[in-house]
Formats: sequence, C-alpha cells, structure tokens
Amino acid sequence: MIFGDKMDFFIQLDILISSRGFYMGPLNFWIDGKAYPGKGAVITLNSEIFALEANLEKALNHKFKESNLPIEEIDFDYEELAEENTMYWDLVELGDNGLRMRCEIVKDTLRLFYSLNGSPFQVKEMPLEYYKKIIDEMFGFLEETDLQTSSTED
Repeated sequence: MIFGDKMDFFIQLDILISSRGFYMGPLNFWIDGKAYPGKGAVITLNSEIFALEANLEKALNHKFKESNLPIEEIDFDYEELAEENTMYWDLVELGDNGLRMRCEIVKDTLRLFYSLNGSPFQVKEMPLEYYKKIIDEMFGFLEETDLQTSSTED
C-alpha cells in the first residue's frame, strides 16, 4: 500500500504475514526517490504505526522554537537529549534497521530530519497536514485490516 500522493514523499507498507492481529511486512519512507530504510526488512507494522502516530501527537504538542535552523547548525547528537530545536522520534524496528529521525514544526511545515546507518542527517520539508493525513490513513488502514481479519476469523 502507498500512503501519500506526492512523488517526493510517501510511505509504503505491505502486509506479508498476519497472525493473531499482528501484521508484519516492510515499511519504507520514500523521500526524493529513495526508500528508507529500504532493506525490505519484515517488521511488526502494528507497533511501528502506533509509534509513528505517537511521535506525531508528541510533535503536535511540543513547543518548538520555530527556529528553522539550517541543517548544518543542528547538533543531532545533542538534540536527542535536549529537544531544543528538533524532536527525537522513537522508532521501534525501523530504528533497528538503521533509520534515525527527528522533526521540527515551523508554522504549518514539518521539517523531517532523517539518517540511515549513521550517515549525516538530511532534511525533507512538507506541509504538516500532508504528513498528518498519511499517518491517519495508515492508522485507519491498520484498524480496517484488523476488523476485516476479525470478521473472517469468526
């Protein structure tokens, strides 16, 4: 499944295994034509989607300085502890596959900072509502899939 309708940012997931209400498969952030983490790792989609939703809620309630600092001026190792300018995202199995993410919200823009396997962080800016819509759709898809699975098991 593809969530999002812009070529420069969308999230892709596939359910490969379904067992007792748990769904497993790959989940990738597609940013400017490249998949992150892109390894095709099979992860527990339920926990990762819940973590992404929790990160978004935390970000929406976070009091960002709205600094819009250039990426070169952000100390990401320090920010993981302090969250003064960017907010650390808790990732479950995506983190186990080398993906690190942070964010900042400046007005109605989400600045998504990402790094794979220790590489320098990069930034992708997008409308906050667009990202929120993607997370809401993924969460709805998971709930709908769970309902369909539950009704076929009865």
